[in-house]
Amino acid sequence: MNAIAGATVVAAAEAALAGWRLLEAIALFDQAESLGLDADRCAAGRWTAWMLEGQYERAWRESDAIRRRGAADPHRVWDGTPLAGRRVLIRSVHGYGDAVQMLRYAPLVREQAARLTLQVSPRLVELARCFAGIDEVVPWGEERAFDVQLEVTELPYIFRTTLESLPAACPYLALPRDLALPRDPLRRSRHRPQVGLAWTGGSWNRPRSVPFELLVPLLEAFGEVDFWSLQAADDSAAWREYWGRGCGERELGSDSIFALAGGIDTMDLVITIDTLAAHLAGALGRPGWVLLRREADWRWMVDREDSPWYPSLRLFRQQVEGDWTSLMAEVARALTGWRERWTEEERGG
Repeated sequence: MNAIAGATVVAAAEAALAGWRLLEAIALFDQAESLGLDADRCAAGRWTAWMLEGQYERAWRESDAIRRRGAADPHRVWDGTPLAGRRVLIRSVHGYGDAVQMLRYAPLVREQAARLTLQVSPRLVELARCFAGIDEVVPWGEERAFDVQLEVTELPYIFRTTLESLPAACPYLALPRDLALPRDPLRRSRHRPQVGLAWTGGSWNRPRSVPFELLVPLLEAFGEVDFWSLQAADDSAAWREYWGRGCGERELGSDSIFALAGGIDTMDLVITIDTLAAHLAGALGRPGWVLLRREADWRWMVDREDSPWYPSLRLFRQQVEGDWTSLMAEVARALTGWRERWTEEERGG
C-alpha cells in the first residue's frame, strides 16, 4: 500500500515541480521518500527545486546525501579527494553551454592544484584554451595522468557555491585580439546596430526553440538593424529562404564554436534562446537577451530578469508554457527602446 501511495505522491511532486510550485514540490518529495520511494529520485527533485529557488547550499546537502548512498552516476566522478597539490583532470561530458558556464571555476581549481588538465569534445578544444587557469586542453579519448578527476558540472558543488560566493566576474573568456572572422559585422557597417540571433537548440529539448516565423516581424520592423544568424548551417534553412541570395552575408554561425564566439564578440546585442550562444555572450560579457520557456532550466532560477551567473544578460520568460508569441511581442517592445538608446550613444548623446 505504501508503494502505491508513494508513487501517487511522487507523481504529484514532479507535477508541482514542473509547475514551479517549488515549496509544495519539496514537501511532496519529502512525503514520497518517507513512504519508501527511491531516495535518490526524491533528492534529485528537491535539488532542482532548491536550485530554482537560488538556495544552493540546500541543494548541495541533497548532493551530499546522494553521494553517501553511493548509487552509480556517470555524471558524478569526483570521489571527494581534495584538490590541493594534486594533478586535476576536469572532464566535460555535458553540453557545450555547460562547459562554458562552469569553466569560470578553472582559476579557482588551479589555485589549489599542482596541474590542471581539461578534457573536452574535439569541437570545444580551441575555445577551451581561451579560459584562464588551464595548463592543457585535450580532446575526448586522449588521456593524461591525474590524481583527481571530476566532471565540469560538479565544480559549483565542490566549491559549495552560493549566490553570494558565485564567481560572477565577467568576462572570463578572452579571445585572441587578432581573431579574424570570415564575415566581420564591424567591417561591414559600424553605424548600424549589429544584433545576433539564435532561435533553435538541440533536438533533445525542442520546446526551448522559437519558430523562425515568429522572428520575421522583428526582422521586418527593424530595417535599420543588421541582424545576423548565429545558427549552425544545418539550422539556417528558413533564414536563407527569408533573405534569399544575400543570406551568406548575414550568417555568423559555424561548425566552429571558436568562430561562433568570435562572431558573438562583435555583436552589439545577442538575442538567443537557452543555448550555447547565451553562455558565450555571458562569458564574453556581451549584452544578451535570453528567451526562456516557462519551465526553464535550474540555472536561470525563477521570476528573475537578471542572471547572477551572467551580469550582462537579461532574461525574457514565457508567462504561459509554449507561448512564444507574447514573449516575442515583449522582445520587440524592448528592442525599440534599445535601438533608440544605441542610436543616442552612437551620436554621442
